[in-house]
Order: sequence, then structure tokens, then C-alpha cells
Amino acid sequence: MSDTFFVSLSLNEAAGMIQKGVVGGSITGELIDNYSISSPDGCMVKVMVFEKHYYRAGNRLTLTVTLDT
Repeated sequence: MSDTFFVSLSLNEAAGMIQKGVVGGSITGELIDNYSISSPDGCMVKVMVFEKHYYRAGNRLTLTVTLDT
């Protein structure tokens, strides 16, 4: 499944809000990895991978987020 959202936040603000929403308040949620790259013309891309374990279901869920400017 793929969704595209357009927001009026900086790349770092959007990344912070996503991280707070996924990991904040969760014992098992964590940011596994993130990577940022910028181009000479000022564009930037950030990829973040989150993982969360659900004890009740006995499963782990991963979420990959790609942000760009």
C-alpha cells in the first residue's frame, strides 16, 4: 500500500512528528535506521524504517517512510 501526503512542514519537522507518532509512548516501537541524502540543488530525501512488536498478536510490524523536498 502506498500513500502520498503533502504537508507544509520542513523535512526535519515532518520526520520528528512521524517518529513521535510511531515511537512516542510505545514500549516496543523503535527507529531501526534512517538515511538522508541531499542534492546539489538543495533537494533532500530522508528514509526512515521503524519496527514495533505487538505482544498480543506475537508479531512485528515494520513501517518504511520516505520524505522528500
